[in-house]
Amino acid sequence: MPSIIKEADVKLYIAGKGPYTEILKKLVEKLNLNKKIVFTSFVSKKKLVNLYRMCDVFVHPSLSEGYCHTILEAMSVGRPVVCTDDFGSEMVKVGSEMVKEGYNGYVVSQPEPDLLAEKILDLIFDDNKRCLFGKRSRKIVERDYDWNKIINKLIKIFKNL
Repeated sequence: MPSIIKEADVKLYIAGKGPYTEILKKLVEKLNLNKKIVFTSFVSKKKLVNLYRMCDVFVHPSLSEGYCHTILEAMSVGRPVVCTDDFGSEMVKVGSEMVKEGYNGYVVSQPEPDLLAEKILDLIFDDNKRCLFGKRSRKIVERDYDWNKIINKLIKIFKNL
């Protein structure tokens, strides 16, 4: 975040609460980023949707996560995504399954904070690319993650079993 705010007037919203929340809050204080980072704690689904809609770029730099519904939620409201990869592990897929590099967002290898910042700034400063990637995100959700299509696929699997 420090390298991003040197280049752009942005604000980071961190929604939810996890085991590292207090550590992150102390780091924000230490780096004097209080005016640039907002911790929302837990929010209602309605407020969460509003947070997705108000953001320009959804960033998810997770160190490990299985299926990432937050990336999918951001994509469903047409947001480009910058996320991290899975360190080559076959067991852990963060966002690289949903985010197509250079198509609807960027997938950055971990841990590369400078590259992560570069990709975020690329989308912040390129309105056309940000809009195009966002539209593509929405199309991916409609095409691949529609519940009716998923249910039909599951029915076919169960019938074959």
